[in-house]
Amino acid sequence: MEIRQLKYFLSAAKHLSFTTAAQECYIVQSAMSQQIAALEKELGVTLFERGGRTMALTAEGRAFRQEAEKILRQVTESTVLVQTISSGYGRTLRLGCHGNLLHRELVSGLARLHREKPDLRVLVFQDMAVRLLESLRDKELDCVISTWSPELKLSRWLEWQVLREESARLMVPAGHPLAEKEYVTVEEIAREPMILLNGRDKREHLIRWADSGNPVRVYCYAEDPGSVEVMVAAGFGVSLCMESACRPREGVAYVDVQSTHREKIALIWNRGEKEQAVGELLSVLQIDPSEMII
Repeated sequence: MEIRQLKYFLSAAKHLSFTTAAQECYIVQSAMSQQIAALEKELGVTLFERGGRTMALTAEGRAFRQEAEKILRQVTESTVLVQTISSGYGRTLRLGCHGNLLHRELVSGLARLHREKPDLRVLVFQDMAVRLLESLRDKELDCVISTWSPELKLSRWLEWQVLREESARLMVPAGHPLAEKEYVTVEEIAREPMILLNGRDKREHLIRWADSGNPVRVYCYAEDPGSVEVMVAAGFGVSLCMESACRPREGVAYVDVQSTHREKIALIWNRGEKEQAVGELLSVLQIDPSEMII
């Protein structure tokens, strides 16, 4: 089995057409058909159901598609790793960040890490918490910075260190009447349409406020922090934001929320796989690696 055969198969699985896949892979259609046939013979299964002008993946084909994607992803990561070493970097740290959490501390910490560990290559990925944790589980990330919740205890494959606790703030349009207040109450927040980062964002806040008789109406869920900021600045609603994720932006103001609840922000990694680079990141964030919460 060759890498090129996997690429040909994935292209054919995507387009469900040998002709289109051949064009995408810059080979003739007959060569594409021959390579897929050779792959099926080697595997001893039929990958595609061929019927006239239509084509579909078999059950074996659908399963092999997932495995082929994993193999090619691993090949790509291995290639990058080797090239990284040859370019002067001996190690790589892949860090996932939920939104803009710990924005200032993270920037200063990574700057210090860059100065002290010039052989360490750091890659930062920003996404929703649920997708970051999926990437962590699949070993596509080394660690993730996200809000901590008791649900993490149910994932026995995780370990974490709480970095800090902080309160939520309300993000409002700069000209909004609430922007002039020293702090806002839950009752005042409940009168405003809420824009949240994703389906789980600030869920504990919403449940707690609903239980207190102040249910918040959600205007919409956004895919990334930038979209939330744009919609708030445009006046579509307000949003909740952790203190460390607040950043200056035209058209947006932040107001303290009257609440005793504080969120935990944690660095999370796979159980038993705290690589040296993760410990070094904890160090520059001024966290003792031995004070690990499990």
